[in-house]
Amino acid sequence: MKDFKVWLGGILIAVIAAFTGASTFGAAAPGTAGTMASTSVINLPANTVVTIAASSTCVARVITTGTAGGLSVTLDDKFSPTGGVGFWQAASTTVVYDAGQFGCGRVKAVSNTAQTLFIADVR
Repeated sequence: MKDFKVWLGGILIAVIAAFTGASTFGAAAPGTAGTMASTSVINLPANTVVTIAASSTCVARVITTGTAGGLSVTLDDKFSPTGGVGFWQAASTTVVYDAGQFGCGRVKAVSNTAQTLFIADVR
């Protein structure tokens, strides 16, 4: 009987956790809107790692690349972007990096071509 109670208690905890959902620090609550906190135009030189955002509070980061080429982006202080490390973002694209999935750390970028990119901080 004791084993059954332990098993039932474990199932109950799993069900409660599944239906309440865990919130991630910095992410917007489901169904709420973020507001544009800042925007920047960044001139990214070729083959140089550049910090393009450094705030630690955000709901999302929106990055738009130029037409010259893609870039590699890292979203925390643990790594620097290279050809093999980071998220690849193709030329002429806009990507929303949600803080609930990617966190809200320092954003660094590198590209093999010089280009202008745009970044928006949403809070």
